[in-house]
Amino acid sequence: MATAPYRPCTLRVTVHKATDLAGADFALLRKATSDPYVLVSIDRQRYKTPVIQRELNPVWEGCVFDFNLTQGDLFTKVLDIQVYDEDDLSADDIIGTLAVPLAQFAKQIDGHEGTAGMRAYNLNVPIEFERQKVNSQLYLSIQVIPGDHAVDDTFIPRLLHVELHQANDLPAADFSLIGRKRSDPYVIFTIDSQRHKSPIIYKTVNPVWENCSYEFHLSLGDMFTKVLDIQVYDDDNLGNDDLIGTLALPLAQFEQQNEAKRRSFSLNVPDEYRKQRVNSQLVMTISVDKPEPVQSEPEKEELIQKMQMEIAQLQASSRSLVSKLERQMSLPPHSSPKMTAAAPAPLLSPSRQISLEESDSDKTRRALVNELHGLLSLPKIEKFHKFKPATQDAYAMKLEDEIESLRQELAQQQATHTLAHQMKEADNDEVLRLKEEIELHKATLAATQKVMEEQLIKEQMAKHEIEQLKIFTRSMPVDDHYEHPRPIMSPRSKSTSNMKVEEEDSSMWL
Repeated sequence: MATAPYRPCTLRVTVHKATDLAGADFALLRKATSDPYVLVSIDRQRYKTPVIQRELNPVWEGCVFDFNLTQGDLFTKVLDIQVYDEDDLSADDIIGTLAVPLAQFAKQIDGHEGTAGMRAYNLNVPIEFERQKVNSQLYLSIQVIPGDHAVDDTFIPRLLHVELHQANDLPAADFSLIGRKRSDPYVIFTIDSQRHKSPIIYKTVNPVWENCSYEFHLSLGDMFTKVLDIQVYDDDNLGNDDLIGTLALPLAQFEQQNEAKRRSFSLNVPDEYRKQRVNSQLVMTISVDKPEPVQSEPEKEELIQKMQMEIAQLQASSRSLVSKLERQMSLPPHSSPKMTAAAPAPLLSPSRQISLEESDSDKTRRALVNELHGLLSLPKIEKFHKFKPATQDAYAMKLEDEIESLRQELAQQQATHTLAHQMKEADNDEVLRLKEEIELHKATLAATQKVMEEQLIKEQMAKHEIEQLKIFTRSMPVDDHYEHPRPIMSPRSKSTSNMKVEEEDSSMWL
């Protein structure tokens, strides 16, 4: 199936209306409102709708915009849509955004104008308007008008390889009394229903993974419409695991790369860890396995001859196998002279027989194979037939491989848990030692406080006694007739006093 990536086409976008937009213009006496308009762009091609004044549910009429593209652009371009609130005095506010991959509309290319029904798209509301709890939607009609006939080849298979190497500077979600804060990180990769989980690396914010490689089975259409969703968690034994980083990678960027490269991708950190000011990154190698290029005409003829020879060999081997089984089972030969690959099925034991009815997936595969046979001028296949014994063996081998990988993962987790338990015991011993030191310091502090209190009481009692003595001394009565004891006199003073007495006596007699 050949594609025409350079054939011109027109992408017609019709903007109908929007509902439940965020209010960016606030007022004291009425509800917040907006003056919305829409910008629609693909690369440098850009269009703008009229402004609807004071309306949260605007309706536009006749807003039809045509973008000139090629059919290859439909698999690589994105329709970028931004809804603004017009402000006269300041810059216009963004109240909603939307990115629409164009690959989903490539199916409309079928030699005529594709159907363009109106569809509601959910808008991404900026964080400053989330408190309004609005469910903003934009109603669009998107139509592809081809210039030539083109064939849709979005079913071509793709195998996406994701190899996880390491993460740097993750947020710390586990808190401890001693030591640095840490996390127990693991990564979950998701594309629709396909999901893979990496091993847990304990007590680190810079984990390193070894031999962590995962595969996703996709189609070419998935490469331009799907996103690889990555979530980094911190493992908690007691509560729910904490989300410490997210990343969404559009797969279209890996469809265009020529070789696999080891790259660092920045993670989006939740708000509760923003205060740690980390620059979280995830290091991965992502590559895509593509089918071999289309062969030229001589190579195609050679391939057709080779396939015809293989089909003839398979038919011959199936006839010999049927004959051998009939001889071993002692059953009469089939009445039909033409044997097919479905002949061995009735000769299987009842426990190994399978249903002859085709499933929906088998019918789809058969239709695709018949389309390929039509291009290669090969006969069509009327029905798929399965051989359960080979399928069972392959399924058993697959289960054994899965069991072995699970055993290895379990052994690795047990070793990691043992190491974590030992580190936890060491942490517990250190915590006990610190608790004993704290208790000793508390006891010493209490004894010192008690001694100081007793000393203070003694000082207060002594001060009280001194005050009592002072009061008692002041309260004693003073007697005028109280004879104070005479001081002891020296012999000289005694003689002097005697002479004074004699003089007094002689004066009295005279």
